[in-house]
Amino acid sequence: MKIKELKKTLKKEILSCNHVYIIGHNYIDLDAYGAMVGISKIVEKFNKKYTFIINDNEIELSVNNAINKLNNKNYIEKEVKDFNKSLLVVVDTNKGKLLSCKDVLDKFNQIIVIDHHNITEETLNINNLFNDSNYSSTCEIITELLRSFKINLTPKEATVILSGIVLDTNNFILKSTKKTFYNSYFLLNKGASTIEVQYLLKQDLNKFITRQKMLTNVIIKNNIAIACGVEKELYRREDLAKIADTLLLFNNISSSFVIAYLEKDVVGISGRNLNKVNVGEILTKLGGGGNEYEAACNIRGKNIKEVKKELIEILK
Repeated sequence: MKIKELKKTLKKEILSCNHVYIIGHNYIDLDAYGAMVGISKIVEKFNKKYTFIINDNEIELSVNNAINKLNNKNYIEKEVKDFNKSLLVVVDTNKGKLLSCKDVLDKFNQIIVIDHHNITEETLNINNLFNDSNYSSTCEIITELLRSFKINLTPKEATVILSGIVLDTNNFILKSTKKTFYNSYFLLNKGASTIEVQYLLKQDLNKFITRQKMLTNVIIKNNIAIACGVEKELYRREDLAKIADTLLLFNNISSSFVIAYLEKDVVGISGRNLNKVNVGEILTKLGGGGNEYEAACNIRGKNIKEVKKELIEILK
């Protein structure tokens, strides 16, 4: 990705519109929310108004902590109210089906996508697609933009954006490069607090205990671990992701997949990888996506056993 080209396009589109709507994927996480915050700072630089679109029924604890930290609930809507001559900026996903508001794309003529996940057949077919899977996170891409635009951040804003990088790199274990650390250094110079990042990432104890139970239902083959949730028990996407991250901490496990119900008829999979398989390619075959190191998908109408069987067949 050429940051200069992205900067030029973003500036041009912001200046030509009346209002900017910023949206991430459903089950929004800190990388998506931090990227949204970063884009809003660029919009403010050009004296334009913005609105976050977050349409999740339940917002995960870490994102809710971040929203409260910045106290910007007034800028959050569940739908587009004024799309006449407005710009839509999509962050942390390049697939329309994963957006938190399903029909939002049909309302805009001006759309920019900024993402770090792999491109697939389901990637949005638009002119202004800025996608680079070499970045650790969308927040890292946004940080480079903020540096290029010479944007001033408050310590709280810098902390929220840094938390997105910390989340997607699993505390700088996965996909961290010299560039990742340099961008993190920039945020620290803006006052980002590593202690506050850990506060944002804090977990609910009861949910933590529930997640850990999944570790009793793990199979390991060829250094790949597969864990499954309890039938008929609902989990959040962040629960699956955290267990997948945890599995990578153990000996002889270099890739992990966690399968559980997200909704009554929707089974989710979260995949993580150190060096064994490309989890993005694997889960793309099941209708999801991601990159070499992290990926996810939702499968409707099948149970955990059926999804697990399909995953094992692909891994053979």
